[in-house]
Amino acid sequence: MKKLNDRGFAISAILYTMLVLTVLLMFLIVGLLANRRATLNKMSSEVRKQIEDRKILLYDVLKRGSSGTLSNLSDLTPGIYEGEEDGDKIYYYRGAVNNNYVIFADSCWRIMRTTPDEGVKLIYSGIIGQNNSCNNQSTIAMNIQTYGSNAIYNGPIAYDVLSWYQNQTRLSLYVEQLEKTEFCNDTTSISWKSLNTATNFTCPSGGIRYENYIGIPTVMEVVFAGGSASTSSDYYLHTSRDFVTMSQGSTSTNIAYVDANGLITEKATSNQFSVRPVIALKKGTTYSSGTGTIENPYIIEK
Repeated sequence: MKKLNDRGFAISAILYTMLVLTVLLMFLIVGLLANRRATLNKMSSEVRKQIEDRKILLYDVLKRGSSGTLSNLSDLTPGIYEGEEDGDKIYYYRGAVNNNYVIFADSCWRIMRTTPDEGVKLIYSGIIGQNNSCNNQSTIAMNIQTYGSNAIYNGPIAYDVLSWYQNQTRLSLYVEQLEKTEFCNDTTSISWKSLNTATNFTCPSGGIRYENYIGIPTVMEVVFAGGSASTSSDYYLHTSRDFVTMSQGSTSTNIAYVDANGLITEKATSNQFSVRPVIALKKGTTYSSGTGTIENPYIIEK
């Protein structure tokens, strides 16, 4: 009997020891798994940070690339220059630049300038071409119906542009990245008279300011991009496609527009025009890849 008791005690001791070892082993495994998870989470955070660090602010592209203030409107040297709007610094592209292409919301755009809030204004440049490029120039502008008023902000052209915006399914998915920015509907002839002496982007006295997610360019924006009423020059908005601006011509019955030769001219508001929508990306918008060329545009991800 004593031998049986000794044997039972030995077996119990062995089983107890195995149980203890099993529990310790489980704790060890759990600890290792927790440590591994913490390590993986740390690595994941570091990878995410590295990816974010590689993204560059679109605003900084213009700020860092600026050549300073333009000394003369006759200077069409391609580049980025500094301007002003209501006392705030503005950076803008001018001349025949070839590095301001952007793909955003499944469409091609070109950077025009920054906004006072450090956003970035883009002008529509057509649908995406082959190999994620922006070389499909046939879709750079869209035709709209006739309209008979210079009050563009609440006239037929506004409804057409807004309708286009609302029908862009992909664009609506990116609305959180858009800035509700100020557009200037200059219903005076002030801008037209100052085509050769423009000094800033500020909406002229008498112009109607309104905020929206979409609009069209002003004649002053075309002037600073390189447009002129007297000389057909090579600048990035000259694409052999005419388009209308938000500014009045020399009379209240005319509207300023850019013709197929790139000249700023005017036409009666009863005519038909093509339009190129303008939007603004919010402050802090980054691009994930690209160099801004037509074949390798800046890519703005959601």
